[in-house]
Amino acid sequence: MAQSSCNNGGTDQVLVEERTNVRTFILNRPNQLNALSYQMLSQLLELLHASETNSKVKIIILKGNGRAFCAGGDVTSIVHNIRQKG
Repeated sequence: MAQSSCNNGGTDQVLVEERTNVRTFILNRPNQLNALSYQMLSQLLELLHASETNSKVKIIILKGNGRAFCAGGDVTSIVHNIRQKG
């Protein structure tokens, strides 16, 4: 099983495992209980769109690294982005 990451700078927030026609996307922010940040959502959308156009991909599995699947949206990340944009 091949494993790669989707990283647009910083840590690998979404890991990818590829096995024949199965793609597993792993949310990788265990210290934040895999709360969805803007960067993570962008990466997931990119991966989902790429999988949608790949005829070899038949199954997509989404799971979380650590003790939680996903705690929801990362409000701290959203507020930080709003403050940066002014």
